[in-house]
Amino acid sequence: MPPFPGSNPGAPASTCQRKTIERLFISETGMPPAQWLRFACLPHAISQLTSRKKIGTVAFDLGYDFPSSSSSMFRKTLGSSPSSFLQRTIGRPRPGT
Repeated sequence: MPPFPGSNPGAPASTCQRKTIERLFISETGMPPAQWLRFACLPHAISQLTSRKKIGTVAFDLGYDFPSSSSSMFRKTLGSSPSSFLQRTIGRPRPGT
């Protein structure tokens, strides 16, 4: 998974507690950091997938250690796997998937 959800990048430079930062983030964006990150990464993922990049390559580009983690994020956010999404969107299955 990308580094932000599991880490606390602002903490070393700040005296705020992680929970305080998360509450402020939610009050500003309306969603927790992990959910925001999923939505922020999604347009890039879709763009890469529709340009025929392999799912594994897109996952690694987004900072995931495993393609299955990226697929899980995609499924949680859009309700379908990347392959199913592409088949519905561009009308044909991806070769080699």
